[in-house]
Amino acid sequence: MAEQCIRMDVKHATQANFFALLGCSAHMVAKTSPSSSELNPMRGMQILEYSSKRAKRHMQESLRLETSGEGKAKYKDQLMAIFSLIALATETGNAADARCYLIDAERLVRLRGITKHKASRRARLLHHVYTWQRIIGESTFVLHDHKNNLLQGKIERTFRKHAPAPIIGSCGASADVHTSHEPSQLDDFLRIQSHGTDSDDDPEAHKDNETGLRDIHLEDTRTWSNTLYMDIYGIPEIWLSYVSQTTRVANIMDYLEETAIQPTRTFQECLQRKAIQLENRICSLSAQYSSSEDPLPPQHGGSTTTGTTAASRAMMRAMTSALLILFYRRIRKVHPFILQAHVNDVIAALKDFDVAHDACTNKSSGTPWPAFIAGSEAMSATARDWLMGWMQRKALQSAFNGFTTSQQVMREVWQQRDRVDKNTAKGPNSAPELRASGRRRKDVYSWVDVLREGNFWLMLY
Repeated sequence: MAEQCIRMDVKHATQANFFALLGCSAHMVAKTSPSSSELNPMRGMQILEYSSKRAKRHMQESLRLETSGEGKAKYKDQLMAIFSLIALATETGNAADARCYLIDAERLVRLRGITKHKASRRARLLHHVYTWQRIIGESTFVLHDHKNNLLQGKIERTFRKHAPAPIIGSCGASADVHTSHEPSQLDDFLRIQSHGTDSDDDPEAHKDNETGLRDIHLEDTRTWSNTLYMDIYGIPEIWLSYVSQTTRVANIMDYLEETAIQPTRTFQECLQRKAIQLENRICSLSAQYSSSEDPLPPQHGGSTTTGTTAASRAMMRAMTSALLILFYRRIRKVHPFILQAHVNDVIAALKDFDVAHDACTNKSSGTPWPAFIAGSEAMSATARDWLMGWMQRKALQSAFNGFTTSQQVMREVWQQRDRVDKNTAKGPNSAPELRASGRRRKDVYSWVDVLREGNFWLMLY
């Protein structure tokens, strides 16, 4: 604010950050009842609209004029401005802008962040924030254009080369830069990295510092000693890496199912081995965190002060159980009945989290991610009511749009599944369930179908 008032040569990045934060504040005011706010909600909406436009315009100018050359802005200032714009777009439910800003952030990190051999702690903290937002965001992004000619060409080239392991795409420290002909090295989350011919990475191996710095989407499942996720989020890097791996394997399987591309037998076998390996590791991770009494395993990094709090333990239990559910929904596509024990585990963990969180000085609504993943699979009225109630309570405490939108998706899943169950109970001659495209449904209706049919992205980071 002081820089805005005093200096005449304020960078566009600084102004973008200022107006984005102003927009976030205005959004909070707009959601507040008139009796509890000094500023009228209508006035808050006006400020929000004005601030959003100004922030977006300044960010565009910063990326165009201040990324390189004599007049470039500080890298960290640009990245923080993008994060503020992501927060604003996410809070207001503007998925299109949020998606664009995330891609802008990736481009900026690759261009200015990971090209250096060393990064300051502040830069690494910002990279960790980006990685969290991107991987959690991608876990619920199911709107890939399977008919995209460039994407098909890239995958077909991979098949023609008889790749020994399912590697689709070409960015990251260990990737073959010649496998893609596109000028952009941006990640489409249709790639799986491996460090052996059989995708059999050693989970006990460690990434060197340069590899860890460049692995911004955690394609490499090896551990990194300089990770900061436990310090920032209370979540180990390995958990986030497994979310990334699950999303990638699921996206590739969906792509092969929806297109006429025929992969090689070697590719299919490697992909299946990758899925089995990932399943075993996720189950092992969940088992480590299944107890409500044990502290967080020390091998996953982070400070003991942050990692051993009751709230952190409870949320980690919820996140690992939800990760199991995500795997079995996206990759195995199992019947929800099989997942009910894990749904109950998430509920129990969130109850413990609420109790522990109430005793904390710093209050936070937390993330809707585990409640949504579990809630979409809940079958009993008791489980559904509790998870819906949890979402509703958090929505009242937060300006984050994800708590509200999640409820709508969960209700749609429940309604569709209940309708199918009623038809099934009528007998084998009842009308089969159809997809929006008219094809007979092979899989259980899920949140993936709701998002695809509604053509929208649920932002839960």
